[in-house]
Amino acid sequence: MKKIWLCLLIILFISVDFAACSNNHENLQGRLKELGLVTDPIIASSTEAVSNYQELRVGLFKKQSYSIQEPKNLIRKFIDALYSQEYYLLNELKYNTVEADTTVPVFYVYYKYITISNIKNINQCFRDNVKGKIIDNCDGEIPIEKMQFIGKIKNKPGVYKIKYVVEDSSGNQAEETVYYFYKLTPKNMKKPFYFVYNGEKHILANKWVPAPKKFKPGANKTARKKLNEMLAAMKKAGVGVKVKSGFRSYSTQAKMWKRSVKRYGKTKTARVLAKPGYSEHQTGFTYDIGLVSTSFAKTEAYTWLQEHAHEYGFILRYPKSAEAITGYSYEPWHYRYLGVDLATAIYNERHKEGGNPDLTLEEFIGYTRLN
Repeated sequence: MKKIWLCLLIILFISVDFAACSNNHENLQGRLKELGLVTDPIIASSTEAVSNYQELRVGLFKKQSYSIQEPKNLIRKFIDALYSQEYYLLNELKYNTVEADTTVPVFYVYYKYITISNIKNINQCFRDNVKGKIIDNCDGEIPIEKMQFIGKIKNKPGVYKIKYVVEDSSGNQAEETVYYFYKLTPKNMKKPFYFVYNGEKHILANKWVPAPKKFKPGANKTARKKLNEMLAAMKKAGVGVKVKSGFRSYSTQAKMWKRSVKRYGKTKTARVLAKPGYSEHQTGFTYDIGLVSTSFAKTEAYTWLQEHAHEYGFILRYPKSAEAITGYSYEPWHYRYLGVDLATAIYNERHKEGGNPDLTLEEFIGYTRLN
């Protein structure tokens, strides 16, 4: 008789809980929709979502009204069977939840602007410009072979943009753009090359990156204004100085080059004077201030300029001991206007503890040439 009553009691509990289970099933599906995991419930968006699922699951088994242990266990098994798929998914969510990887890999290049004389083994040149290892927060070290070099350098003069791109296993990409200058001359340059610093464009003109032959902008108005402000400040400080030279056209530089070569020879001239088309004076941003002699470095005016020129946007363009980088010997009189932001950044690098007092513009922006 007791067994009959026990069976009836079990059937009663199962009947009641079946209806409850049906509602719970709908609630569980609703919960999946709320959390956006209906289509792919294995991947939880956060540990909080898993916690909510676990609370929902535990709630299915809290039957405090059960007074007979055996029927309670039977009902638990019944519910387990009924929701086996959902429970499996919840288990997967509990133990396989991961935060989405949104961190890009990290890599560096030695140089962002490179003058090359040939394109032989250019792919190896691309690889050699990658500094150190490519590191990802999840993948660890990524082999250089997985890096893509997007773009092509043709066998003709030009400025070529190559994108260095690497992707991790989560699809996060990191990229760096490197510019390659190949066989440039004032005649084949269609327009000046500009590099960008903090959103501002600046002309790059040096011994290997020319300006177009027909480029004739005249003196830059902003540079001239800041020069006048600087000269006024120097005068107020009791330091008198004169400007020896400013903007020079291609033709003017050509005449100066020809005279100097005739007098001193090509080798000596090339150390102190730019060939036509390669002079910063042609950009309209450069001035020769004070004595055009290394003895100018011993004057009060030079000392003042070293301490304050950056406040007006100017830098000493060809520092001492930098000829191997700039191609020109020390010119304490040669100043280039770059704007206060960039000039101050270079000044700070030169004067910080352990900094290089002869740091060049080329080094600061990441320019080099490959023979």
